[in-house]
Amino acid sequence: MEITAPKQTIKKSPKEVYDLLNELPNIEKLMPEDLKEFKITGEDSLYFVLSGMPKIYLIRGECEPPSRIVLESSREAYPFHIAAQIEAIDDSSSEVTFDFKGDFNMMLEMMIKSPITNLINTMADNLQKFS
Repeated sequence: MEITAPKQTIKKSPKEVYDLLNELPNIEKLMPEDLKEFKITGEDSLYFVLSGMPKIYLIRGECEPPSRIVLESSREAYPFHIAAQIEAIDDSSSEVTFDFKGDFNMMLEMMIKSPITNLINTMADNLQKFS
């Protein structure tokens, strides 16, 4: 399953956006309003709970400063990642795209597609608050 949020223009350089997204406490500020729980569990790990969903455990994955930052599932049973692609427009603004890629059975995919789409779209929208 692949989902891509609409591209957002942010009034920050790619390095500023990357640094912002690399700070795990800032991820909480990107979450939808139906966030029930958010906890940083280590230097590179966190989990959160959205209404009607199980805990989602993430670890910082393969990152390419300042153009890509990845949070991936820390549960082998549910292989997926959420990535932010950051592209420079000029020295003081960037375009950011969030995408979700995961490998799930058809039944699970049908159940989570809508909440995951909402999650990454909201993350992209909420990134505007940092501009």
